[in-house]
Amino acid sequence: MSTHTIKLEAAIAGHEAARELVFREPKWSEFMRLGPCYRWVPRGDGNMIAVPDNDVIERYAEACLVKPNDPLMLSQLGLADAHKVVDLFVGFGLAAEGVAAASRTSSSTSSKSSSGDPQTSAS
Repeated sequence: MSTHTIKLEAAIAGHEAARELVFREPKWSEFMRLGPCYRWVPRGDGNMIAVPDNDVIERYAEACLVKPNDPLMLSQLGLADAHKVVDLFVGFGLAAEGVAAASRTSSSTSSKSSSGDPQTSAS
């Protein structure tokens, strides 16, 4: 399981003080239940920008928190550390979208023979 560690600017306290957060990447069930953690919004110049959906990010962070093992401790995060968590989950989504887009592009290209029929290789 791939985990990602965020070093905290200010420690948070539970049963013991935590100086870092460890998150795992979201899985199928979370994505199907929660959806993307950002929305694509027109920027005004014809391009789109990913805008974080904080409600969804909050639910992802609570579901994917590995250490400390108490999602209630997230409520103690200061603004700088909260931004780090938002950036982490938006980054997960954008990276996954990039992989999916590359996969769509490579699977949509196929080799054709001069007659227009797909080529197959004999094994």
